[in-house]
Amino acid sequence: MERLHIELQRVQTWLFAVPRLRAMVGGNALLGETLRGALPKLACETGRGWVLAPRSETYPAADPNDPLKDYDDPAADANDGILARDGGHFEAWFVTGAGAFADAAGQLLCSNLPGLRFQITVDGAPCTRSQAHLSTELPVLAPCEWTGRGIASDTVEQGDERPAVSFDVARRHAAARRAEVDKAVDLASLLSANTKLRQLESVQELKELVGNGYLALILADGNGVGSGLGNEKPDSERAAFYHGNRVLLRRAVKKAIDAHCPDTGPSPLIPLMLGGDDLLLVSRADIALPFVVMLCEALGKLQCDNDGFKLTLGVGVVFAKHTIPIHRLHEVAEQLAGSAKRRFRGLKEGEAKRSVVDWAVFSTACVDDPTDVRRRDWLRGSGNDLRVLSQRPVDVLGQGLDSLQGLVRGAGLLAQAPRSQLRYLVDQLPRGRALSELAFAEIVRLHAMRGPTVTALEVPDRERVEGEDRAVEEKFHPSAGFRARWHALSLIEKGNLLGAWGAISHLENELGQNWTQVVKWLANFAASLPIPEACDLPVLNHPRMAVRAALRVELALRAGDIPRAVHGTVAFFEAALPATVPARLGKGPLPARNHATSRETRLYQGENGQLDRVGQAGPRLHNLQQFGVGYGECSAFCSAIVEKCGNYGVFRGCSNPVLSA
Repeated sequence: MERLHIELQRVQTWLFAVPRLRAMVGGNALLGETLRGALPKLACETGRGWVLAPRSETYPAADPNDPLKDYDDPAADANDGILARDGGHFEAWFVTGAGAFADAAGQLLCSNLPGLRFQITVDGAPCTRSQAHLSTELPVLAPCEWTGRGIASDTVEQGDERPAVSFDVARRHAAARRAEVDKAVDLASLLSANTKLRQLESVQELKELVGNGYLALILADGNGVGSGLGNEKPDSERAAFYHGNRVLLRRAVKKAIDAHCPDTGPSPLIPLMLGGDDLLLVSRADIALPFVVMLCEALGKLQCDNDGFKLTLGVGVVFAKHTIPIHRLHEVAEQLAGSAKRRFRGLKEGEAKRSVVDWAVFSTACVDDPTDVRRRDWLRGSGNDLRVLSQRPVDVLGQGLDSLQGLVRGAGLLAQAPRSQLRYLVDQLPRGRALSELAFAEIVRLHAMRGPTVTALEVPDRERVEGEDRAVEEKFHPSAGFRARWHALSLIEKGNLLGAWGAISHLENELGQNWTQVVKWLANFAASLPIPEACDLPVLNHPRMAVRAALRVELALRAGDIPRAVHGTVAFFEAALPATVPARLGKGPLPARNHATSRETRLYQGENGQLDRVGQAGPRLHNLQQFGVGYGECSAFCSAIVEKCGNYGVFRGCSNPVLSA
């Protein structure tokens, strides 16, 4: 008997040879039709000089939990003599005529998949065949409008356009149409028909997929699958191993797709290729990383009871504008996936195997080499103070910020943070770990929902702990209190009382950090919350509203918030007038209200203890107009009320010229 093996090479590069989304989908459909349909059909033909050899060993049957159980049955294929027809491989046993079949298969591949490289071996020996394909393009001069290569020999219908394309592009376009109506037989199309994608609107261009947002290209590959089985295994055991991995990946992909697809509207993602343990997918940028987390989480849960080899993924994700050539994004995604797989191979002996991810974001019109970008932008300092501003590649699953799952959760906490504060956080990263952690903690405490806590972790020196290195909760150090105090003081000087409390609130219950209560009182004042009775700052709970209003004006000026300062100044004047005008009229400063009339009447206690009417104001009449005093005359009252209350010194040297005289 003779064993024949066909391996398709650089499949993903071939897919992106035509930089249009529909052509990519169609290219994958052509791969499935050829590998899963045309080659098995050719091998089963009789009278062509070859005969398949059915296998008698016990091969795995279709998995009832497999979403594609009707299309992947290793036992049925083995009965025909076919061992593999997925994942870029076709393998079969022949009683005789394997060489003749190799010739026919080579011609079929050159005809159906022009430009795709492949290798054919018979009993392990290369069976060299010419991969040159005689073009059937018409002898005209116009090039293909989609690729710029080949001769424009056909037209396709793409929306309102009718571009002239080559025969290869036309075949891909026709295959994409078959995929849209569930007539394709490639695994990606078959799986999509079993998910929510089936009921969503299909998109024909990358622009339609992402709108005004960014595009994400996800490339995932199984870790250590080739070495997970071992050598010298019988064909039936090998078939069961690879079939089990295919089923696991398909089940996990289906769950992740359903979790990130809406019930109606356009599709947010499109699987471009699904092989044995490979996945290639394009999506909107906002769902890419959560999709990876869900995919790996589902994959882990499906194998929780498995004590043997566990399938994990090395994932590369690249974010960029949809106008970047897709083949360039694919090159970068391959580099990132390779980075993740190197991290996986670096795991220590006996350490739990896990999925790893690496990603890169490009907002420019071109995509540079990720290695050069990271060497330029990530390294800060030198020598013993060398800092790397990222931990990528990282584990996909985990609770801390050293995993993608933890980072996605942390990003959700900052969803409401203004861009200015996020830019401030980025600016602090090169300045050292202490300032970076303080800036991040401040943003989280100001904008996170449900009151999350930030836990600082450290990896202690080996001399201090026994066993392997592991992260533990960082013990409080007095120096952290001093750093936080200086940071809070700088925020207070700028008028940001809420930010100051957010920066040091985690120290509230620490030993020797009683000073944090003062910042908490200031934050309560800024947020108009009740001031605790323990507060010993007279200006915060002063009975005169004008004093408190003047402090608000000062804080607004220091923060550069001019509108708030203007409103606060008006409130200051309104609070100051009732306390100063009666004094000019010889009345006491105690105000009272007459509720007998519907119009507000201000009465003041005179020297004889009787209430005299000072002025009457209708519902729409301003308090200043009630006394016939213009805004220009109010500055004199500001100093008068503060000085009269005995708190003039509190505002000496402040930004308000009225108060700092």
